[in-house]
Amino acid sequence: MLQSSSVHGPTYNLPAMPESEEITTITYLEFNRATHRVANMLRPNRQGRDGEVVAIIAHSDTVLYHAIVAGLMTADLIPFPISPRNSLPGILQLLRTTSCHRIAATCSTLQPLLTEIKNHIAEVDSEFALEIQEVPSLLEAYPNLGAETENCPFHPYPTKASNASIDDIAMYIHSSGSTGLPRAVGETHRMFQQWIALRAMAVPPFHIFGLYYQFMQPIAGTCVAVYTPTGAIPGALPITPSADNILEHARITKCRSLVTVPVMLALWSESPAALKYLKTLDRIMFAGGPLPQRIGDDLVNQGLRLLTAYGATEFGSLSCIIPYEDDIKEWAWFRVSPLVKVRWAPQGGGTFECQILAWEHHTAVVDNLDDVKGYARPTCVVGRLDEVIMHSSGEKTVPGPMQDIIMSSPDIIGAVMFGRERPQAGVLIETTPELQIDVHDATQLDELRNKIWPIIEEANENAPAFSRIFKEMILIASADKPLPRAGKGTVQFKAAISLYAPEIESLYVYLQEPYSDL
Repeated sequence: MLQSSSVHGPTYNLPAMPESEEITTITYLEFNRATHRVANMLRPNRQGRDGEVVAIIAHSDTVLYHAIVAGLMTADLIPFPISPRNSLPGILQLLRTTSCHRIAATCSTLQPLLTEIKNHIAEVDSEFALEIQEVPSLLEAYPNLGAETENCPFHPYPTKASNASIDDIAMYIHSSGSTGLPRAVGETHRMFQQWIALRAMAVPPFHIFGLYYQFMQPIAGTCVAVYTPTGAIPGALPITPSADNILEHARITKCRSLVTVPVMLALWSESPAALKYLKTLDRIMFAGGPLPQRIGDDLVNQGLRLLTAYGATEFGSLSCIIPYEDDIKEWAWFRVSPLVKVRWAPQGGGTFECQILAWEHHTAVVDNLDDVKGYARPTCVVGRLDEVIMHSSGEKTVPGPMQDIIMSSPDIIGAVMFGRERPQAGVLIETTPELQIDVHDATQLDELRNKIWPIIEEANENAPAFSRIFKEMILIASADKPLPRAGKGTVQFKAAISLYAPEIESLYVYLQEPYSDL
């Protein structure tokens, strides 16, 4: 597709990058040539075998990162973008399950992590062979950044006689690891074609959200804005997204739409200047986690065109990305794309399991249904099925909505409800660093519980009686035991419960003691 576009539309712009108040653009021609240069460096003269899996663990500019991904595919290798935030066991698990023995990395910026990976593998699986090589630099991939023409020197990568099958694996992507170790999911060429047919700055390029909007959408003809590359400056690191620089770069590049994550919307909701700019956009789409209802309502009431996006590694995007006018006030809901076939399986209590069925316009990578070809997603609109808390009374608490409200507090950066096989629910809270206390000091604990109690009361307001949280059931995470998080920054539910299992057990035991004066 890139080769065809570089021939038939060589001057069409893919990403746009602000340089002060000027804009630098990369054309199909330039990006396609960058992928060939990467291919020539990572697999010169087609050495080795086709279909080798190559992991990418890199901290680089977006335009280089995606040239590496596409370059590996040009070389008939299978790229596997891996988040450097994954744990060492998680990374090894991903390498093992995909038979990946080669990592392309930014060794200069991630050397400590790469050393830890090698040491960990040597310790737990000394026979696991692993090769680590440096990725091409920005100037090696883009020697004429923003100024490539057909007259610039270029050596195309040698092609093979036959193309890959449409159902061959094109790339591996891993899940976020929110509920355990991340899982590798093989994405086929067919899936890529369908995702592009379905038709962003602060989104990581190794995450399915980032790959879809920063990589696939430009290939389909959408010009996206990315940060100005810094790789040409010795020792410089890529620009770190912030609430301020996202909007500044969006303004300079004259963006009409913005794709972001909930934490940024929460920050912008407190800035009049940010809100003034956001009102000028045609749409603001978010995904990757929930946005507290009151924040979303406030943004929409102030005139922002907010849109929820929903998707997953196993099946891509599920929701419409063009808002219906009547849907604007219903920002917390999403409309399923007409190109996606969904079956809603009743789960009781007014909840349904989302099952994505295969048909000619859309297929999931994973099949796990018994009666038809399709994928059952363990997620309801109200929360994940595998996070539902079954109490000893037989009642069920769906923690998602309550946790979302609690997380809307600026004082709280993590909230995990617990109470499985217990008579009542509790919540594990991680506060901002400024509010961290000595959790063994009863006075400090009491003061902090009182401080955050109003947001707990708000969460309790619409919850059933058996799900409500009492003040003494608030467990505070200690500074030396931060809640475990997935690569995208969300708290890992099961890992957090496991980490604090002794404290949770002690809390229930203490509450059962007579004359407890908590």
